[in-house]
Amino acid sequence: MQHNRLLFISLVSSTLVVLYKIFEWQIIEILTPFLMPLLWLLNIWFFLCYYITIRNQSSQK
Repeated sequence: MQHNRLLFISLVSSTLVVLYKIFEWQIIEILTPFLMPLLWLLNIWFFLCYYITIRNQSSQK
């Protein structure tokens, strides 16, 4: 029973990976317009936090 379950999980996992690799670029093209603004916001937020941290450290000296 345990071996059958493990085999089934392995087959499903492998199938999902193969399907993902087949449709990878289509998925990326669909998700990119939604994810890029978030990535840009994260990038700007990181830059601002870094800038504020450096500025505060230099003003304390």
